[in-house]
Amino acid sequence: MPRFDKREYLSLLHQYQVTETAIVPPLVLAFLSYTLEEKLLLRTLKLAWCAGAPLDPTTQNRGCQLFATGARIVQVWGMTECGWISTFRYPESDSTGSVGRLLPGSEAKYVLILNICVGLYADYDTRLIDDLGITVHGEHNSGEILVRSPSVMQSYVGNEAATLETVDADGWLHTGDVGKLKDGKVYVIDRKKELIKVRGWQVAPAELEGVLLMHSDISDAAVIGVSKPGSTSEVPRAYVIREPESTISEDNVKAFLLQHLAKYKVGDCEIRFCDSIPKSVSGKILRKLLRADAEAELCKLEGSTVEIAAKERVMLATAEAVVSEKRQRLEYADDPRAIASHPLLLVFQWLWQWLASFWVWSFGMQASRYRRI
Repeated sequence: MPRFDKREYLSLLHQYQVTETAIVPPLVLAFLSYTLEEKLLLRTLKLAWCAGAPLDPTTQNRGCQLFATGARIVQVWGMTECGWISTFRYPESDSTGSVGRLLPGSEAKYVLILNICVGLYADYDTRLIDDLGITVHGEHNSGEILVRSPSVMQSYVGNEAATLETVDADGWLHTGDVGKLKDGKVYVIDRKKELIKVRGWQVAPAELEGVLLMHSDISDAAVIGVSKPGSTSEVPRAYVIREPESTISEDNVKAFLLQHLAKYKVGDCEIRFCDSIPKSVSGKILRKLLRADAEAELCKLEGSTVEIAAKERVMLATAEAVVSEKRQRLEYADDPRAIASHPLLLVFQWLWQWLASFWVWSFGMQASRYRRI
């Protein structure tokens, strides 16, 4: 299939009795909204590899119920720069939202620098660091995940600067993903650049999205950070798609979030109900478009304020120019050098010098005439 098409997809599943497939989190959400007849066509699936973005455990478990008895949705975590990093091997299954255990190699052990312990999965090292570049120790602590293995790329072709930023001298690859380790399982929270800075705290959009999707009246959700004028902090904004005929309100959504999350993550959160959420072909949320809409809305709401501020700046600049001109005139009038260089005075001096020169010349002519006589 060159592109995903629901009818064709379900037809192929039924025609070939497909038991294993690759999916992305938004597709699992789409499965949940299918009609009963369409859901019955999913019963042949026994294993679904899910990648592209973190899948919250609620959606993952609901999706498994649509497949064959005992079916598994196994999350995969990887990058183009190093291939697959973690997943779950058969027959292990998971319902906690983990992206799996680090992939085993064929040669040696790996060292997990979290609580200085040694694992038994060869060839892969992982490290968590905080924003200061300090290694994070202990389980349940989160930080940027660094990986090292024989499959890590050598370099970006023709881009040495990007290579040095991504892979350090010791071979550690900076994934840009924020995650944590728990019971030997890797949990990816969100992309580092997507984190919302709320009064010094870092809030992961995926965490809020996962809780929102737990609500029975919400079919889909996306969260971004919105900057406010005059503030260095951001405010989480959730774009929510309600289920048909749902009457859930903004207060209901915030109350639900407060039941599952800390207050600093929800207190200033804004809720926007919408009909659709922009996503890429692979199903990833296009947060750039949501941020652009938020900025356009902010400019529209504060357009009059911005216009007034612009007019005030123009008036202030004009007033400063007038004051500066008057100051220059006063300084010019008080400066002896300015007076000496006044145009009228210069003309008078030139006439005076010419008259003086003419008088001297006339006096000389008369003196020479008297000498002849």
